[in-house]
Amino acid sequence: MDSTLQILEKQFTINPKDVDFRCTLKVSSLINYYIEAAWNHAEALNLGFSHLTPLGLAWVLTRLKFIIHSVPTWPGELVLETWPKGMDRIQYIRDADIKDGNNKAVASITSTWMIIDAKSKRPKVHLKDEELLYRLKDKHAVNETIPALSFSGEPESVTTYTVRYSDVDMNHHLTTLRYLEFMFDTYSEAFILKNQPKEITVNFLREVMFGSRLEMKRFISDNYHGFELLNADTGTVSFRGEIVY
Repeated sequence: MDSTLQILEKQFTINPKDVDFRCTLKVSSLINYYIEAAWNHAEALNLGFSHLTPLGLAWVLTRLKFIIHSVPTWPGELVLETWPKGMDRIQYIRDADIKDGNNKAVASITSTWMIIDAKSKRPKVHLKDEELLYRLKDKHAVNETIPALSFSGEPESVTTYTVRYSDVDMNHHLTTLRYLEFMFDTYSEAFILKNQPKEITVNFLREVMFGSRLEMKRFISDNYHGFELLNADTGTVSFRGEIVY
């Protein structure tokens, strides 16, 4: 691994497709920038798609937390810095800071990832002793452990979806962005106009395939909004998320 690449800096231009009807950056667009940067950095560190695929391995994002400091608008520019932050057992940790073109803080992100066997889907540990992965273990964008989410009681609302062509990636799985968009799709236009998320935490639990029938349950307790995505075909929970307003 090239030690000069321990932090990746990447610039993004906010395009009209990345914003909502308020001309503010959508959360899903923000995370899309982050995933693109993480993907590129993994490639630069010889741990990317092109390196793992011949070994029968693949990356999966397992947990994600981001704190929103300000909301960029279109037109605008963003600068994202991301770095690996070591491991916690079989989880690889990665953080990121995002600022706008005026150096104003936009978001702080922490995330956990696993490397899995592409066929068995079982976790694999790869290059766990690589020193570069740990060099920035004390550099924190978010100095927290991402919690396992759970919700109790009756949901405040249930929204149904069927996974279609535009929802899936090259592996026929529901894309990361669609999980986030499904949460926000449960809200009315009036609610979105009056409320801005402060923190978002998500747990990716099981893959969702093309054609799956889903139910997004929403739980509300004061300014904490919990979400649970149930696969109606299998009866299993595929995703949990929490938005703090």
